[in-house]
Amino acid sequence: MKAGRERAAGRERRQAGPSKASSSDGVRERSEVLRLATSAARRARGLLFARPDEGVLLLLPCADIHTVGMGRRIDVAFIDGAGCVLAAYRNVGPFRRLRHRNAAAVVERFSSCATPWFEPGDRMGVVSVKEGSR
Repeated sequence: MKAGRERAAGRERRQAGPSKASSSDGVRERSEVLRLATSAARRARGLLFARPDEGVLLLLPCADIHTVGMGRRIDVAFIDGAGCVLAAYRNVGPFRRLRHRNAAAVVERFSSCATPWFEPGDRMGVVSVKEGSR
């Protein structure tokens, strides 16, 4: 997970999602649009000016987030360098600060009770997808 490789972060579309054990093959995949935030300014802004339908945001590198100024609640997951979820939070309200000293990245989205979210121990993978192939 190197930030230098993600030069066109704002234009790239990626798929990400938690993978959990299932009875058939041991892995359950979910895909979502993933936006990257690799600059200090973009990471500090986070989801502040985003629309709820813009998908999931990956802040990289990141181990500390805040919800100052947020008008909506968010779901947050702290990820280590190998893609393992260290901690996950749902429905985080405004004016909160969360951090995990071992995290390499953070995944955020607007809270949704209707869709599953990460749990500690889940693994996250990212696959590049061309714009027209979705």
